[in-house]
Amino acid sequence: MSPAFELNEADLIFSIAFIAFSFLYILFLKKFDSKNFAPTVLIFFLTVFTFSLLRHPVSLKHLYVYIFYLSVFYFAFYEEKKRPLLVLIVVTSMAVALYSLRSYFIISRYLLEYLELKEINYGFGREFVQRGRAFAPFFLPSLLGGYLAMAIPICLGFITEEVKLKKRRLFLFFWIICFVCFSLVLYLTQSIGALVALFCAIAFYLILRRKLNLKILILIFILLTVIASVLYIRQSGEDFTKPFFSLEKRLSYWRNTWQIIKDNPFTGKGLGNLSLAQSRFVHNSYLQLWGESGLFSLLAFLAVIFLFIKKGTEKIKAEGRFCEKGVVVAGIVFLIHNLIDFTFFVSQVSFLWWIILAIVLSRDSFGRP
Repeated sequence: MSPAFELNEADLIFSIAFIAFSFLYILFLKKFDSKNFAPTVLIFFLTVFTFSLLRHPVSLKHLYVYIFYLSVFYFAFYEEKKRPLLVLIVVTSMAVALYSLRSYFIISRYLLEYLELKEINYGFGREFVQRGRAFAPFFLPSLLGGYLAMAIPICLGFITEEVKLKKRRLFLFFWIICFVCFSLVLYLTQSIGALVALFCAIAFYLILRRKLNLKILILIFILLTVIASVLYIRQSGEDFTKPFFSLEKRLSYWRNTWQIIKDNPFTGKGLGNLSLAQSRFVHNSYLQLWGESGLFSLLAFLAVIFLFIKKGTEKIKAEGRFCEKGVVVAGIVFLIHNLIDFTFFVSQVSFLWWIILAIVLSRDSFGRP
């Protein structure tokens, strides 16, 4: 068995405590609105719960992660002051970026010495360190890349608002520093998937806004140059780090997953029961969700995505509130990235998606600064 979620006592205790706090917070400190409770999202979770109960008992041990996501969503959904949530996301992302930079420039050389001293032959890990790929505090560069690729649009939203205000220069300076750190670490991850997802999400925003000027063209050129340079760097590494090798492996995972799906198309294998010969993950969260929780769970999640894009499109086309636009772009980054990766199944990244979804679907996200 190769579970999609790692279970440990600390995570379980924290999740249970947060779940209990969230529901008490919503029921007793916030007014529950029966006419505004995002039923589509609730249906998705209920569908996953239902089909998990029909499968192997192992699935029950993984339900708490989805319950945790549900509590995160409704906690953010009913929170009136949503701007502080975004500020907290950027600040914690800055802490992650600084930790990653520290690991990259200081700890990595000691880690390489340790691997050689202990004669640990972990090819991927050694390659990450030797070729200078940032990945800490996550276990893969693509996960760190996916996390920061979501933080960058939110940070850009804050920067744009501060520029429009022309008053709070100290705040503007802080957001710019965060943006530079996020961009640097994202580049150091050499995660092509995260960079492409960010590029596509920004392109989606520009198409909806129908804005194309010299500054935008320069930004597009810079992004394409960054992606091309990462492709060149990755292509000069070991075979298993080359982009085409990675693409070939993903295609193999998807074919194998499709064979598993055909055996249980409607109910799935159950949470944590999807097993591939060479990987714990399918590297396509939509296929993995279908394979584990069945077709109806996938359709329910696609309905959530449709609602997110519908509401998000309205917010992008509206005037002002650039933070909201940044949140929508961050959500698009997550959805695109999960076509070729599995951050949906990594709680340290996925919880950002549920907060973003809550902000976009809520009636009034937050007021102006």
